[in-house]
Amino acid sequence: MQANIITSIGVFYNVDRFVINQGQQFQIELQEAENVVINVGSGSWTTNNDRVLSVEEINDAISANIKAENTGKCTIRVLAKDSDSIIKKIEVEVASQEALNLKATVVKTPKEN
Repeated sequence: MQANIITSIGVFYNVDRFVINQGQQFQIELQEAENVVINVGSGSWTTNNDRVLSVEEINDAISANIKAENTGKCTIRVLAKDSDSIIKKIEVEVASQEALNLKATVVKTPKEN
């Protein structure tokens, strides 16, 4: 199963982990998602840290519109429909712009002669 992240700046395929700016909106689209449950029990999208992300299901729960509400980390788990076994985990970190600026690095290339 693949989880694709769709943002205003591009599409990122088969993502397991990512960092996004606080306040940003994005969509997660699951591919090959037959016979899965996105949450234990109810079958709807949820996260383990709901104050970080707000989630709205779309497309028969195969996709979700998500907003990065507050800084922090959370995990979205995709479970097999007939059991509680985890098929896919998506680790999401929501960071402030200042924190993202600190994580950015400049790569210098050697000067050519």
